[in-house]
Amino acid sequence: MYYEKQKESKIYRALGKSKWALEQRLDDLRWELYHKRPKYQKTHYKGKPTPKYQKLQQLEARYEQATNEALLQIKGVRRALGL
Repeated sequence: MYYEKQKESKIYRALGKSKWALEQRLDDLRWELYHKRPKYQKTHYKGKPTPKYQKLQQLEARYEQATNEALLQIKGVRRALGL
């Protein structure tokens, strides 16, 4: 028995950690928080950030530190990019 992540190829796992994938997840979370139901989605409740807003902040911090180095370590990707 395997977890779903273990079934993914190396490239897809590296893509999941790349800056591009984090940007996609951030866009989805921002859309959900600010545009889906903006009247009811709050960023703070009783002076504390909501769990969804905390998740957004954590993803933004990870995005700032993320690089695409994981992709470059995979054999074949460097060759495909011409590096």
